[in-house]
Amino acid sequence: MTLNRIVAITAAIWVAVFLSAKQVYAQSSCLPTKEVMKKIKEGDEKLVFRGLSVRGYLVTIYMAPSGKFTALVHMPDMRSCLVDHGQNGEIIGIPNGRG
Repeated sequence: MTLNRIVAITAAIWVAVFLSAKQVYAQSSCLPTKEVMKKIKEGDEKLVFRGLSVRGYLVTIYMAPSGKFTALVHMPDMRSCLVDHGQNGEIIGIPNGRG
């Protein structure tokens, strides 16, 4: 087997593993928007950012006074997906006076 063939096979395996992991993550982190928003409202996080992505999705970030935050993407099919969440978030400022 040539080195090029080994590299190609290895690359194909890595791509397959990456795509499988990405699909599992996407499936497990998206829920109906009503369910996601119910969970957000049960907590102490408030909407601090929203914007329309270049893909046409609504992106929102919720944040609590403690700095805890949640970033979501809301899809046209009425699903919302957890992008990330964490601690120690802070509001930096509003560029160009928008807000």
